[in-house]
Amino acid sequence: MATIPEDMKSKAARIRRAITEIGPQAVVANLCGVSPQAVNGWLRTGKIAAKHVAKLEKESGYNASWILTGEGEMRKNHVKETAPAPYAAVASTRDLLATLSGRIAETDESLRPDVVRLVTRYLESSDPPERLADAISAMLGQ
Repeated sequence: MATIPEDMKSKAARIRRAITEIGPQAVVANLCGVSPQAVNGWLRTGKIAAKHVAKLEKESGYNASWILTGEGEMRKNHVKETAPAPYAAVASTRDLLATLSGRIAETDESLRPDVVRLVTRYLESSDPPERLADAISAMLGQ
């Protein structure tokens, strides 16, 4: 049996790891159909409904049983550095989101919900990342 790393002994820490893999808390909240405050509660308390753990597993690649107990294989499908295009798109989307958060804060905070909706819709589709980038650029008037 593998030893649980010290920083992953709490369920809240494992939930945080999975959420970080997916993206910003607002995106996770949208994907799970809950409020951002609910996601924040999971991170504070480690209490989360099974249906939301299943969604975290699907979206992050971390095993639901590992998220809940810290036991077993951590990753459902371990993604290597040389990941195929769909995984690379997710990574580039995460980078795009980080950049966008700063840009939105600099321009018009009221655009944040629209950007979150666009990104969520993108993550649920099979569209190429360029389509998302084009949609966001159009929204920002660039």
